Amino acid sequence: MRASPPRGRALGAARRAHDIPPKRAMRASPRRGRALGAARRAPFARRGPRVIRLVTWNVQWFLGLDGRVDPARVIAHARSLADVDVLCVQELADNFPDPRLEGNDDGDQFAMLAELLPGYTVVHGVGTDHPGDDGRRRRFGNAIA
Repeated sequence: MRASPPRGRALGAARRAHDIPPKRAMRASPRRGRALGAARRAPFARRGPRVIRLVTWNVQWFLGLDGRVDPARVIAHARSLADVDVLCVQELADNFPDPRLEGNDDGDQFAMLAELLPGYTVVHGVGTDHPGDDGRRRRFGNAIA
């Protein structure tokens, strides 16, 4: 039969017997904690707070409320929301013309996104990729710029 672990006063005696410091002694003192924290934050303290502006948007293949597919208009509106550092867009299409996607043509919206955001690196996350009727691939997915 196994002995149960010590509890209560027995735990304190076991700590003393094995030189295990009590919990309150294991906590960092406020002074020591601040010194460690200040040392870790020192490189960032000189530059000020770091803010990343991220916008995420399900653009639904850039279909507007008026039924028009206009990638430039949607990206311009997204950029007007904030000076964006990271833009995440969902539901981009490549070679999915109407009637497969309402109002869409066979354009490559992944490439259009890269053209509309010069200076950004656009990374694709294709969720659907299969052969199209004309030999081109049909792709549908997300992108991060």
